[in-house]
Amino acid sequence: MDSARNHILPSGFVQTCWRGIRVVLPADWEPARLCGPKDPTECTFVDRRFQRLRVHWQKVPRKPDLAEMYRRKAAGDGEGPRPTALKGVAGWRGLVYREGTGYVVHAGTFLPANHCLVQVVLTWPGRRDPRLEREVLTGIDAQPTEGGALWSALGLSARVAPEMEMVRGSSKVGRVRWDFRRAGRRSEGLILERLAMPNEFLTKPMGQWLGQEIPAGFATLSERAVDCGAAGGCERTSRGGSPFQRALRRGTRRLDRAWLCRAEERIYRLSYWRPATGPIDWPECLEVGCCGGVKPARGHGRPPGEAGG
Repeated sequence: MDSARNHILPSGFVQTCWRGIRVVLPADWEPARLCGPKDPTECTFVDRRFQRLRVHWQKVPRKPDLAEMYRRKAAGDGEGPRPTALKGVAGWRGLVYREGTGYVVHAGTFLPANHCLVQVVLTWPGRRDPRLEREVLTGIDAQPTEGGALWSALGLSARVAPEMEMVRGSSKVGRVRWDFRRAGRRSEGLILERLAMPNEFLTKPMGQWLGQEIPAGFATLSERAVDCGAAGGCERTSRGGSPFQRALRRGTRRLDRAWLCRAEERIYRLSYWRPATGPIDWPECLEVGCCGGVKPARGHGRPPGEAGG
């Protein structure tokens, strides 16, 4: 899957796309905190020893005067060494502070694509690296939405319909999971998962393992093998709700798919459901960043012999 449509990542860098923002950083600057749906929009990134970057963003009604904003910050700092102005990064304004043997950069920019004011705190434990500093700051941009909103963090990457909101994200040992719901229609949902240590999780054949991940109350209608890029996988179609609910057209249809990526040695699992009495299909723009991009084939959510509706 194209990393961000017309955005080529520098060698040794990875991107995090999260709740309206994209950050491109050295691979060893890892997310330590990714904000939830009710949290302030802020993420922090750390290397093996230090917090290196904190990013905060918020929507604003108009483009702020960044030069004046940081002039006031410098004037209000009180006693102590005076900061110097950040220079050489187009679109950014900020201040550079000397702290101990290192530096701390406070800087901000405005993203017109989503009308966000972005403010960062960038930490240099030792000497500053102007080239890397420039790449980090210019790599901060609006979350790509062309062809679907791009989400990317902790090894999991996917394009999801913009109207699907992430309501929960979790990262347990060896297991990254994102839960989405359609805005204004919570009965429609999507789950994306990426699991490490396949030998620990996959102790049964793929179809059996996938079946045990499906919640109680869903009856399997069909199971089939599917092509997932360079890896084969399994897909189940199931139906939920009582006969009375289905008679009132209040039942739920569900699709579940899983595959083992041998190139990454990771298991991927997708689940999608919505109210329906007939077959459903995978969301049109859904694409998962495995082996160059796995896009669930539409038109295959129908059990054999069942008519569309």
